[in-house]
Amino acid sequence: MQDAITTFFYSRYQDRDYRDQQKARVLVTLYCVMAAGLFLLAYTLAVHQGKGFDHVTVLSIFVIEIMLVVSLLLTKYGNNLLASHFILIPANAAVWFVLFFNIGKQEPVVLLNTIQYIYPLIVIATILTNRLWIGFYT
Repeated sequence: MQDAITTFFYSRYQDRDYRDQQKARVLVTLYCVMAAGLFLLAYTLAVHQGKGFDHVTVLSIFVIEIMLVVSLLLTKYGNNLLASHFILIPANAAVWFVLFFNIGKQEPVVLLNTIQYIYPLIVIATILTNRLWIGFYT
């Protein structure tokens, strides 16, 4: 089973350097973790909180899920950099969206604690992209 998954996702990376192979592994791992977490979040919001699957929050989570699937496909076809942007851009936009669009709705200290989520995104950008894009994501 492990060999089938490895062959399916990483066959285009066999002749590339080790860094590209590691980037592909990180992208697939990030996809699995983020997709599972977002699916559970959408399920919790839709079912347990009673918002329904047509609520804007749940629909936006599904849009991010679609971008993650595109990222996985780009990784499979050998385009690491573009795939990493399909993961980093929605994650980065979500942090800034929460920070700026909740002004006046939450206490400033609670709102400013949202900025702590940028640091893991910078670490992921460091692993997956080059130094030009690290500057963009910071």
